[in-house]
Amino acid sequence: MVLTSLVIDILTTSVPLRLLRPLSPSHTMHPPPSALASRAIANDFLIRIFTGLLSTAIYGMILYMSFATILPSTLATRFEGLRDLSFVYKTSFLPMCTLALPVGFAAGDFIFTPATEAREPTADAKKKPFNPVTATLKETFLHHVWDSSRSKVVIQRTATLVAVCGFNTWLQTVVTVAGVENGGAAIWAAIWSVAAVLVGAALWWVGNV
Repeated sequence: MVLTSLVIDILTTSVPLRLLRPLSPSHTMHPPPSALASRAIANDFLIRIFTGLLSTAIYGMILYMSFATILPSTLATRFEGLRDLSFVYKTSFLPMCTLALPVGFAAGDFIFTPATEAREPTADAKKKPFNPVTATLKETFLHHVWDSSRSKVVIQRTATLVAVCGFNTWLQTVVTVAGVENGGAAIWAAIWSVAAVLVGAALWWVGNV
């Protein structure tokens, strides 16, 4: 039952992300050249494969670690309809990655590709130039994170992914799994949300290498 819910969660998470892809100019049939800051990177097949596999590995790792740590006790105490938990101890990393392939590649396309397109804004003459010597910790953080168009895209899209995954997973679990408590569904949703945050952080790092 839980494995069925896992498959449903993966499909119902990856499909909305696929539907949101046209919001990015590079996913249209004829993207305007001005919309692409790094067209070669955004459309590179090997880079898309790499970012998709990276995202998939992160989802697989988080799922595997959760099955090895917090999920057994959660399933035993908050999922009343379960009669057999032996499958929890038979899970391994590679099968988890295989199940996570759809959502991993969807998340990679949803976050990384639009971030590579982001164009840095033209310098504002009225804005004080950033000076790393005199800048405070807050100013340094904002300069390297929020003042970057790519970072903004990654943060905004990661937040969207966390919200979609978290709420969708909680709702799907409550609706499809008999005997589940709201707290159990929330823990299951939190696992997906943590994975989404780590995916966003990893893709941000890749985009800045």
